Amino acid sequence: MLGFDKCYGVEDPGWSKISKLYSQYGVKVSHIPIAAESFVDSVKKSDVDVVHISPAHHFPTGMVMPVGERYRLLSWAAESPNRYIVEDDYDSEFRMTGKPIPALQNIDVTEKVIYLNTFSKTMTSAIRLSYMVLPPHLAEKFHNKLSFYSCTVSNLDQYVMAKFIDLGYYETHINRMRNLYRAKRDMLLSAIRKSKLSNVARIYEEDAGLHFILEVDTKCSDIEFCNRARFRGVNIRALSEYYFEANPSQHKFVVNYSSVDKANMQKAVQILASLCN
Repeated sequence: MLGFDKCYGVEDPGWSKISKLYSQYGVKVSHIPIAAESFVDSVKKSDVDVVHISPAHHFPTGMVMPVGERYRLLSWAAESPNRYIVEDDYDSEFRMTGKPIPALQNIDVTEKVIYLNTFSKTMTSAIRLSYMVLPPHLAEKFHNKLSFYSCTVSNLDQYVMAKFIDLGYYETHINRMRNLYRAKRDMLLSAIRKSKLSNVARIYEEDAGLHFILEVDTKCSDIEFCNRARFRGVNIRALSEYYFEANPSQHKFVVNYSSVDKANMQKAVQILASLCN
């Protein structure tokens, strides 16, 4: 829809599948470091035309893009008719602290944002139901050139989901899930702070999404630490695994707590603490 002649920018670190998908189509891909002082400044220094980002809750770092940076990114996109922003609003429903930050699509007045989201995290990944919100001129282009593509999601699933939303059940469900996950997060953070792990660990980006970053003092390499934890039943991944190019992160690990049984949290924390000796 946007063309194969453009350069597509993806976040570094980031989810490797996004980069692989763009590369599979033979387009130029540039990895934009998000750990820099300003993500937008890094974008401006590159030659990208389209940038694919997750500003509400970046995976894997958990960072939330400040409102000021969002407006700067929109200004960058507005400078050229060839520039667009793909907003992957992954995990945005689960902001645990403070007021929700508006999506880029909500504050876009120049029709530069393509909004993507999914029900995989809020409902179930089994139905594979996602959606895209296009600016009016791109919606018309999509209809004229690409509407022949068949939707892979059954009509029944779509109608049921639409009814679930229309009747207000989806919003109620999100509030219930947010409270559930906040309680699990608080329980895990409390277990960490009350354990020996608190003496050798630091926690980052725990206010949004279903994971946070745990930095530990250890003599093990990231790979060795993850392997030793996995051998004892704790499945974590190193932040360093998600970098494409420069890799400044050492001994920082992605802790996803959404599927962790509360009864096992204390034991998991003790195992991680023992690996730091």
